[in-house]
Amino acid sequence: MSTQNQTQAAPEFVEAVRVVAKRDGFRRAGRAWSASGTVVKRSELTEKQIDALCAEPNLVVQFTEIPAEPRAEDKPKAEDEAAKKPEAKESGKAKEKK
Repeated sequence: MSTQNQTQAAPEFVEAVRVVAKRDGFRRAGRAWSASGTVVKRSELTEKQIDALCAEPNLVVQFTEIPAEPRAEDKPKAEDEAAKKPEAKESGKAKEKK
């Protein structure tokens, strides 16, 4: 039996909660919620907070998924990004002030 060295890829999506307040700035679970809606990762809330949000008649709570953030090792390094940016070129002569 052979053992393969496999690395787990980051999940493409993570569980999230979208909360819409019926009144902008309504507070529950230690946060202020907007009337336009706020999406937070489910992992940022405790079960007790989620229960409080769901029980609150002034909030509309939806469970959804959002794209996962890339892992640190998957993000390009700042040096690599700087190398990809084109350098600014000076065009023509500088304008003289009158």
